[in-house]
Amino acid sequence: MKINKGITKNLVNMINIVIDKNSKISKKIYERKVGQMTHKIYATIVLIAIVSIVAIPPMFTLFSITKYGVNVPYWDEWQLVPLLEKSFEGKLTFSDLFSQHNEHRLLFPYVCMLTIAKITKYNVVDEMYFSWILSIITFLFIYKIYEKDLKSSIFHLVMFIPVSFLFFTPMQFENIFMGWQIQYYLAVLGVVTSIYFLSYADKVAGFNFLMAMICATVASFSVINGLLIWIIGFLIILVKDANKKPLLLAWIIAGVGTNLIYFYGWSKPSYHPKIGFDIVYFFVSIGSPLSWGKTSSLYIGAILLFIYMIVIVFLVKYRRTKDNVIWICLIAFSVLTSVMLTLGRSGFGVDQALSSRYIIYTLLGIIGVYAILINTIKKDKKYKYVCVVIMALLMIGMFFNYARGIDIEASLHNDRIITADNLYNYRNVSDDRLKLHMFSVAKTIREGAHILEYRKLSVFSDSR
Repeated sequence: MKINKGITKNLVNMINIVIDKNSKISKKIYERKVGQMTHKIYATIVLIAIVSIVAIPPMFTLFSITKYGVNVPYWDEWQLVPLLEKSFEGKLTFSDLFSQHNEHRLLFPYVCMLTIAKITKYNVVDEMYFSWILSIITFLFIYKIYEKDLKSSIFHLVMFIPVSFLFFTPMQFENIFMGWQIQYYLAVLGVVTSIYFLSYADKVAGFNFLMAMICATVASFSVINGLLIWIIGFLIILVKDANKKPLLLAWIIAGVGTNLIYFYGWSKPSYHPKIGFDIVYFFVSIGSPLSWGKTSSLYIGAILLFIYMIVIVFLVKYRRTKDNVIWICLIAFSVLTSVMLTLGRSGFGVDQALSSRYIIYTLLGIIGVYAILINTIKKDKKYKYVCVVIMALLMIGMFFNYARGIDIEASLHNDRIITADNLYNYRNVSDDRLKLHMFSVAKTIREGAHILEYRKLSVFSDSR
């Protein structure tokens, strides 16, 4: 009995020890799980906060369209009215869609605008919403490129926030509040998506290469500087390793063919100035996204161009061009667009370089150099102070521009309200008043207004 009692006591002690150990182990497991869960909740909250901040600029743009957008044709939008009438009469032809407007072939923008116009009774505000959707898609592709290049982390998500504020800057108010600017949004979307798919392309018959050529074609037949994508694409393929020669050959053939089709029957607009290169116009064009006037644009443009050159020389010297080729391409597209604008438009005067509609092109170069700076910090900490200083200067210029852009939006809204009333009463309004904030030729407005009134479109629609 004594032995049995001793054994029983020992067993009880062993069981207690096991239970105690298990409780400690269970407690540790519980604490670890709680810690992991807390970390996940914290990470989720941080992620939601970052995404919410990134979403502020595009949502603000959407709010601005809703608040300030006015359903009245403005300037070049009057060129669509005769085509719209032809479509109602069943007389619209491919040559009409392919016809030259200024320097451009607006094949794809015409298709989009005419389709929207027929669905919405030519409500240009709906065209603005469509442009906003195009800008969102473009922005998402820029993020996909950013994510692919820099990998996703909380740090890189936070560093992406300024890209959103820059891309959706209200200083591009002409694009935001003019349905006709679908052409610019389509061109930029085509360029960005073509670059994206080319970065994955490895064979001529592959999906990515086919998509890259389709997107490049859309860019080419949206605005003339969309043709630059064939040069930019050549650069991307040249830097790539796999199947370089077949891709290069196919891209060159497609690019040459597109250019031949584009310039068949093309002629320089007679009302445009002679081709020339004004260096002041060029610098102002580059600096316009971060400035608030001609003088500031001139200096900022010169500084930006210097930064572009220094950054690219640095990448070439330290053999980092392959890692940053996509961002180099965005810089190249931006600068080459400014070159094209200077050659074709500098005769209109330097003030024309400040046109807000061009900012959608020139800001791509700033996004490109910004991403390169982040990439540089990621790979080599010793350059972080230089990069941070440059990035800070970019952000200061951007936020100064925001306040100015918001003020202009409200003023523009008031002008368009007056324009809409004048158009609605076009039969009783003088030519000078009719042309105010609308178009330079009163006859074009009156003829177009008659079509809109007859078809119950725009300000004459039942939804007015």
